[in-house]
Amino acid sequence: LRIAQQCARLVKPGGTIFVDTGTTNLAMAAALPAELALTVVTNSPEIAAVLVKKPLYDVVILGGQVQRASGGCVGAAAVAQVQGMLFDQGFIGGCAMAPESGLTGFDYADCEFKKAVIKQCSEIIVGLTSDKIPAVARFVVAASSDIDVLVVEENISREYR
Repeated sequence: LRIAQQCARLVKPGGTIFVDTGTTNLAMAAALPAELALTVVTNSPEIAAVLVKKPLYDVVILGGQVQRASGGCVGAAAVAQVQGMLFDQGFIGGCAMAPESGLTGFDYADCEFKKAVIKQCSEIIVGLTSDKIPAVARFVVAASSDIDVLVVEENISREYR
């Protein structure tokens, strides 16, 4: 929850942001102040349902089939929609991260979708719990150097701060 609150504080008012699927990003969406004027794009029906209750938010939900594993739309339709958008900030979820391998995930389609989103973002923000660092999953999402802000728990090993 602390990671989600930290991520919510990073949101710039008046911007257009992308919020990826995942429990941390769902908690971040709930923590966003209702009085913020913001355009939010998400591939998660669950996150969209939280955000649409905030009256000053313009909420855009990407379409396609909802993938059960991730809880979001990650297929060709969602990728095509993302390619026509530009984001000031992207809040990207991940399964694992290590300095050498970068941000990685276990589902190929989800990782390819995240790559498409990252290409459209001016700033990439990733919030991860300490159990995901250091760790490596099968598919690369982004190199460590491509992530602008990494929000982690205080109990993370000093070596990875």
